[in-house]
Amino acid sequence: MTRPEPLPDQWYSRDLLVLHEVAHAFADDPQATPEASDIAESLNLDEDLVGLIGESLKEAGYVDGISTASDGIIIFTKLTPAGRREVGLWPSPDTAADRLMASLEQAIDRAQGEQKTRLQRVRDGLSQAGRDVVIGIATGVATGQLGG
Repeated sequence: MTRPEPLPDQWYSRDLLVLHEVAHAFADDPQATPEASDIAESLNLDEDLVGLIGESLKEAGYVDGISTASDGIIIFTKLTPAGRREVGLWPSPDTAADRLMASLEQAIDRAQGEQKTRLQRVRDGLSQAGRDVVIGIATGVATGQLGG
């Protein structure tokens, strides 16, 4: 028996977009209570779909909200710490690694001569070491837990 093809992506193509839009609402106003209808309108999605996505996000621990049995979340009441980390509002190992590499690229862009060459070697070395190494370094810097 052959394995069936994976289902189409829903996380990057819609669920994460809903989470980002909810996060924007809370980032702009921590006391906000964004409604599924507002999120749907801003993303040009069906309101019922946003409510069901909200319920899935709630089950995954990213948001909290007021739900109905048939519509899912109708009002988002909270962006959880997990939700904050997922959208980059709070540090996570992945976002710390991404920011470390982005900062290194910016330093390379500003540098000249030998300094630029050294920074490029650092970038290339980290890239060759692999993402897990970069994540480990960034996590150690972020948490202050450096060394062995």
